[in-house]
Amino acid sequence: MVSSIEISASPYTDKLNALRNQFSAVLDDFQKYYVMYHKNPEVSEFYNYFFENKAQLTKMNQDLKNIEDSLEGRIKQMEREMRKTSEQIDSEKTRYSRAMRRQSHLTNSSEGSEQAISDAQHQYHIQYVKNVEYILGVISVFSLAIKCIK
Repeated sequence: MVSSIEISASPYTDKLNALRNQFSAVLDDFQKYYVMYHKNPEVSEFYNYFFENKAQLTKMNQDLKNIEDSLEGRIKQMEREMRKTSEQIDSEKTRYSRAMRRQSHLTNSSEGSEQAISDAQHQYHIQYVKNVEYILGVISVFSLAIKCIK
């Protein structure tokens, strides 16, 4: 009835940590060779190092964009799953209220109706707990996405 939503931030954090570790060294080299290249544009070695470091920074920027796009795609997928789950909850609430109305019309079976109410409340409570878990999962993914984007 309810699809499982798997939340894992480790692929994104691993990629971001790798980029973070490389960034400082690449940026330092880029700054150094930027100055050297612009002071001495005739030296081909500075030209090569400058454009090599520039290409590395561009690739890192593109990698960050790819991670962002991947996160946005995952968030949209989770939003669709949450919307579907919400629709299922609404459907179950409607079904439950109809069952409760039917149950209230029953007569001469107070013990049976008490058991039906108890069972329905128990099922509703279980579904409620699952939905709270899903909501907390989505909130954690959104917070992770915000941290990753910043």
